[in-house]
Amino acid sequence: MKTLVLTILFTALTFHSWSQLDSESTTQSSPSDTTAPSEANRLAAELLELTGTKQIVSQIKQQIQTRQLQVLQARGLRPDDTEGANLYLDELDTFLDSQLSWDKFEPEFVGLYTNVFSQEELKGLVDFYRSPLGDKILTKMPQLLQQTAQLTQSRAQALSPDIQRITEEFLLKSTAKPDESTSESKPVTKPAPSPESPQSPAPEQDNEGGLSL
Repeated sequence: MKTLVLTILFTALTFHSWSQLDSESTTQSSPSDTTAPSEANRLAAELLELTGTKQIVSQIKQQIQTRQLQVLQARGLRPDDTEGANLYLDELDTFLDSQLSWDKFEPEFVGLYTNVFSQEELKGLVDFYRSPLGDKILTKMPQLLQQTAQLTQSRAQALSPDIQRITEEFLLKSTAKPDESTSESKPVTKPAPSPESPQSPAPEQDNEGGLSL
């Protein structure tokens, strides 16, 4: 949980800082200024240190070790086999150190930051996180994010009965429609008319009102 909070913290802090920058400020350092790239890299590295990115990478490695040990135990390693667990963790730790070491991550992170932020923007971010307000954000944000998640989860649980009611009502309406259509009266089919017998022509009347034969 702590690793997740730290990861969210890093993402939130980066987004927060980015959103505070002038959206129209996209000017990068001049290629002719040979000192600008090294200074930008230095500022990016300092920003990574201020935001605790190295600690986040380290805790992600620890999380992988814990999860994989649980997988190994689920596949037959006895929980009391500490010797076997230590042998596995030593081997896994050697591999993770070669792949998730800070020496490998830092240049890539620095490149990401210098590609997005100008040197002036990086300096502004560093100055901000050095300030009392920036330090307070770094200190309080994990707790704030955890409380935010708890509040959201609590509110969602409170809405669960109403969501269930709406779902049930919808299902009742949906299942009732076919029954109503089958209960409708079918059109009455009239029987075909029987052939009529030929009728003799009606007798004609003469001019005096009598029947003419």
